[in-house]
Amino acid sequence: MPFVNVRSKLLHRIILTASLIVVVSFAVFSATIYVLERQDLQDNVARTLATTGNNVASGTGNWFQGRLLMAKQAADAIGTSRDSLGRRLIS
Repeated sequence: MPFVNVRSKLLHRIILTASLIVVVSFAVFSATIYVLERQDLQDNVARTLATTGNNVASGTGNWFQGRLLMAKQAADAIGTSRDSLGRRLIS
């Protein structure tokens, strides 16, 4: 009987050791995946924010340039109409 008891304890130790190895392996694998995914997510968010910021800045700049062009054209049209009105009044 003592031999069976020793054999049972040895088997329990082997199973416990194998279980611990499996659990530690899964923990390390999960931690590695988590770190890689977190870094990838941070890179994607930073890239998306940079792209969005560039697009917003470009769109705002284009809008202001359009408004400035409209104001210049309106000023030119007013200047041209005053010149033509002035010339008509003088003629």
